Amino acid sequence: MPNCKKCSSYFPVKLKVGGKIKNLQNRKYCLICSPYKQHNTKKLEIKKIDIEIEIKCIGCSRVYVYNRKRGHNKTKCNSCVANGRRQRVKQKCVDYKGSKCVICNYSKCNRAMVFHHKDNAEKDFPINYAMSLSWNKIKKELDKCILLCNRCHMELHDGIINAPVTQR
Repeated sequence: MPNCKKCSSYFPVKLKVGGKIKNLQNRKYCLICSPYKQHNTKKLEIKKIDIEIEIKCIGCSRVYVYNRKRGHNKTKCNSCVANGRRQRVKQKCVDYKGSKCVICNYSKCNRAMVFHHKDNAEKDFPINYAMSLSWNKIKKELDKCILLCNRCHMELHDGIINAPVTQR
């Protein structure tokens, strides 16, 4: 016998309603709380009390209040989750462009790698703003760029060196 979610009383699985035997095994509420064919269960829902739990992030050790409705994670704060995604997407972008500077072949640190647009007129958006976009959109923009290390990028903008003509 099912148990009513509102009044906690038991009700039969099969019952004669309107002269016909009805199967009630999938109902969540008894016929007293929710009469047959009334469709009033939204009013009956008992609101769950959100218990605020303080959790310590395993990434940055920050203490935050866990709230599932806000998309929180039980192990990492939202900042660490976003930073992790940014790092994964940048790694994928660097790998796509060949993993090394096209001028000096530097490849030690991903944070030192920069995507330089060959032609600013063709630029739709800076790559660092694209970390939440789909991979296809990012790839389309990466095809307009070359991969440089920070040093070569600064020297290129200061006119000390010239940009290479081709990269994948």
